[in-house]
Amino acid sequence: MTIAEPAVASPVVDRAELLARVAALAPLLEETTVASETAGTMVPQAVEALRAAGLFRLWSPREVGGYDVSVPDQLEVLVAVARIDMSACWTLMIGNSGSAVMGSRLPDDGVARLFADGPWPTAASSLTPAGRARRGEGGYRLSGRWGFGSGIRHARGAMANCLVEDPQAGAPTQISAFVPVEQIEILDDWHVPGLRGTGSNSYVADDVFVPDCFVAVLQPLKVHRGGARASGLHLRLSIEHGAVALGGARRALDEVTQQAAAKRRLRETRTVADTQSFQVELGRLEARYLSLLAGAREAAAAFDAALGGPQASLAEAAAVMRAVCAHATEGCQDIVNRCLRQAGAGAIMPGNPLERLQRDMTVAAQHYMMADRAYEDLAGYRLAVTL
Repeated sequence: MTIAEPAVASPVVDRAELLARVAALAPLLEETTVASETAGTMVPQAVEALRAAGLFRLWSPREVGGYDVSVPDQLEVLVAVARIDMSACWTLMIGNSGSAVMGSRLPDDGVARLFADGPWPTAASSLTPAGRARRGEGGYRLSGRWGFGSGIRHARGAMANCLVEDPQAGAPTQISAFVPVEQIEILDDWHVPGLRGTGSNSYVADDVFVPDCFVAVLQPLKVHRGGARASGLHLRLSIEHGAVALGGARRALDEVTQQAAAKRRLRETRTVADTQSFQVELGRLEARYLSLLAGAREAAAAFDAALGGPQASLAEAAAVMRAVCAHATEGCQDIVNRCLRQAGAGAIMPGNPLERLQRDMTVAAQHYMMADRAYEDLAGYRLAVTL
């Protein structure tokens, strides 16, 4: 396989450098938040800034020019972006996942076509195998409708997760096929209260032919490059969602602290920040946040350490990480709601960051990865030990 030199000179980038890049982009991401919400997708200048900074390369294999960052580094970078804009972070994590799947699981000729020239490729994707694929000469014909295609309006295409109809013995039973955006229909159905800037529209493919070079085999899983982290991509999704919530809660705490210093309630002479009740509540919320963040950091480090080890140990570490992130998301949602209450009536007005954070957090917490199933799975491991 021949791949052109990546746009970034060295794919080995440490956490400090990545966080510095995020900090440099903060003014632009902040400035374009409202425009992205209005457009229902991240505006082009914000997307291109993330791409130029190499932030869509985070967990793609180094063989294709990615950074293959550790899971703890991934957590810190995403929290930093989510603190600026939760929609930007959501878009970034989905774009990274799509790139990582393409870079690690597509055959060599497909990778060469997507990664050799031009801007770094991203793809929308959906976990649900909502499509059906039929084997044909040199590839598959597929049809389906997939929901929640975050970032699809600025992606190179979409990864279409499909079940294979009438598979032959030993042949793949589930695939994820890269479909160029020109061959799919994007539905105008992303009209929601929160995470509006993610552009998570549904998309449809109707009897589209996809050559073998653009087909990733999911069942049984086939990984071409990237090593242990690439093999565990699907198991680390929870840390991405936990990071979105943790970044949003951090911003809410910072916002309410700043707003309380200037706010006086009706007939009050003191600022809200000067009241004991606010100080107790803020201290409690800060302590709670730090506990949630520490738990996520510990779970991310344990999962990263389990990569490359026994599959049973990795699966349990993934279950722990998912439950910890679900718990963190629940806690962060409560933190944001309490910050909104402390900020008073003015916080519900459009343009107040706390109003947007409350909407974004409500939508983010609805994702399947953060559902009660996370606790059920972890309990299953614990009960197996004790029974």
